[in-house]
Amino acid sequence: MKFENKQQLIAAIRKDIIGELEAIIQYTAHLNATDEPLAKAVWTQIRDEERVHVGELLTLLTYYEPSEIETLAAGEKEVKEIMETIR
Repeated sequence: MKFENKQQLIAAIRKDIIGELEAIIQYTAHLNATDEPLAKAVWTQIRDEERVHVGELLTLLTYYEPSEIETLAAGEKEVKEIMETIR
């Protein structure tokens, strides 16, 4: 499949981010469900790789959709404002 326009590419990147987040949730659930050291070590390593993938994909997303930087910054600002009210 070839993307016909930039919006299709951006949509694919967003779907990839969703997939990585779902994988992180799954591996974390597996980690919480076992006490086996080897399984925990492997799942931890894989989960952490998925977290790096999220960062890579967010960077790619902001490259193709620069306005996303402003949106993410606005979200960060809102959370920091809430944090100040609960301290």
